[in-house]
Amino acid sequence: MNKFRENKDTTKPVLVVVMGVSGCGKSTIAQHLSQRNAFEFLEADYFHSANAIDKMSCGIPLNDTDREPWIESMCVRLTEKYHRNIDCCLAYSGLISLHRKRFTQLGFETIFVHLTSSRDIIAKQLEKRSGHFLDDKLLDSQFASLEAADAGEPIYEIKIQGSIEETVKSAQQLVSKKLFED
Repeated sequence: MNKFRENKDTTKPVLVVVMGVSGCGKSTIAQHLSQRNAFEFLEADYFHSANAIDKMSCGIPLNDTDREPWIESMCVRLTEKYHRNIDCCLAYSGLISLHRKRFTQLGFETIFVHLTSSRDIIAKQLEKRSGHFLDDKLLDSQFASLEAADAGEPIYEIKIQGSIEETVKSAQQLVSKKLFED
């Protein structure tokens, strides 16, 4: 159990989903939040099939048929974590509202931290990244696919500004306020 749940009147495990387009810093921020809060870190990229990775490596965006087994495998793993009462932090694009909704239905106390910035800033971040199957060829399709939050979705935006430490601090404050102080 993390240090926050010890002081909150809930037995539900926590799921923090750090979301945004490729290159926005999801994995980095989610790893930091996981360490700070004793959450288990999960990386959505590790749930992709080899075919999906090959497709994205060629600059071809995924469609719903490609995404379904990916979403399902994450939901299965998260359900296991839920039943073991394990708090988790998931780095996941969260582009599609219907897919995000599936995560909110798993039983966790869930919050989405949406990392936002301009296309130009994120493209510059992607230029610095190496060894990842998804590069700037798919950035425009990611922005085009990103669906706005539905009413009631627990999505809170954090604008990427300054250092990683500043973004982590903003994300931590948001998570603490929304999950543990409300």
